[in-house]
Amino acid sequence: MTDEMKKLLKLMLAEEEENEAGQNRPYSRKTTGNQITEHPKASPKPETLEEYRKADMERARKEMYTSHECVNTEVTEVPLWAKYALTLPEAAEYFHLGYNKLREIVRKDKYAEYLLWNGGRVYIKRKLFEEFLNSKTEV
Repeated sequence: MTDEMKKLLKLMLAEEEENEAGQNRPYSRKTTGNQITEHPKASPKPETLEEYRKADMERARKEMYTSHECVNTEVTEVPLWAKYALTLPEAAEYFHLGYNKLREIVRKDKYAEYLLWNGGRVYIKRKLFEEFLNSKTEV
């Protein structure tokens, strides 16, 4: 029998004695400052060393990630005027042009400076397209 198993056996025997004495309650009271909070009793103690290790790992994971609960995971969207490249619907909204008109401009010159291709998707480089529009009198 290893030392770990002996320690585990001692812990289990001590808990059984507490249960028999009636000192183990379904809820334990924990005091923090002036506040008293009740915590539900943990799940039954593991019987084998493997179950004990598994329960210990679960407890460690819970403790490790509790500090991350209040982290703000909300993604803030970048405004259109701050983006480098715009999708066609975004460009239509930003430049006040129709979606079909933008498609037509893309179709005329697929390799223009202001276009950025990502596979089959086309993005419009905002500043370069502004310069392109400034040089035109009619679209």
